[in-house]
Amino acid sequence: MKGNDARARERLSIVLLSAQNQNYAKYLVQSLSIRSLDHQDFLQESVIILLQNIENDKFRLEPGSSNEVDRKRIFKYFREIVYRQVHKVYRDDKKLTQLDDQFDHINQSDSLSTADDKFDLAVYQCFHSLDPVSQKMLKHLFSDNLSPKEVAKKMNHPEFPNTKDIVEHKFNCLQKLKSLTSEKLLEMDQKSFNTYLEVSKSALKNLDEPCKTILTNILPPIHKSYKEMLSILKNSKIPEKEFLKTEDQVKKRKYKCMITLQDRIWQNLLTQIN
Repeated sequence: MKGNDARARERLSIVLLSAQNQNYAKYLVQSLSIRSLDHQDFLQESVIILLQNIENDKFRLEPGSSNEVDRKRIFKYFREIVYRQVHKVYRDDKKLTQLDDQFDHINQSDSLSTADDKFDLAVYQCFHSLDPVSQKMLKHLFSDNLSPKEVAKKMNHPEFPNTKDIVEHKFNCLQKLKSLTSEKLLEMDQKSFNTYLEVSKSALKNLDEPCKTILTNILPPIHKSYKEMLSILKNSKIPEKEFLKTEDQVKKRKYKCMITLQDRIWQNLLTQIN
């Protein structure tokens, strides 16, 4: 790729301008209502940036890795560039005719100007660690607010033909996102961590009862025991308390509430980055 290998650069450019990446860039531009440039502008500028970063050793592939692994790494890095370029125009809110091509390696935290930038990128990287089908499914569920039954019909995917399959796969995706997010939290600065905390608090605050009361009291920092939770529920005006009279019943409901909370958190996060 380095030097004057024009044919290699041309081949890579063609691959990067695939229909999949075209649709991705178009979706970002439309979701942010950017009218000053269309998705083709962002894609072309992003290809130039990627090629420059390869030339300047800002992006490298691992020696000995397979073509498939290389392709996935390049596509992931390229989409991160597209994402950053689109959001830069969105934040600046200017009618630009040319994009800034000074783009550093985005995995370096110092190339991101604000805590919001770093947080959005961390969320973006977690979400795009999922396969494309899973991403599409979660967007239908969380961004489009479709029911599992509607998603099964809309996707018409052989591996997820009915509601049960959609619900089970959504749970598996959320478990993976939870694990990835936990890893990212360790890398975040205090401001980025606080942003995630606020998103989580907002999701908890907007839960329906009895989940709101149960999780507010059982999760840190309050950390009530199940026995104490029974007493709180008994003295509350929550109608469903009649079905929560044993510690085991509260424990089972807490588990279901945690799944709901994860749903709400990622619904909020996807809204924030799209």
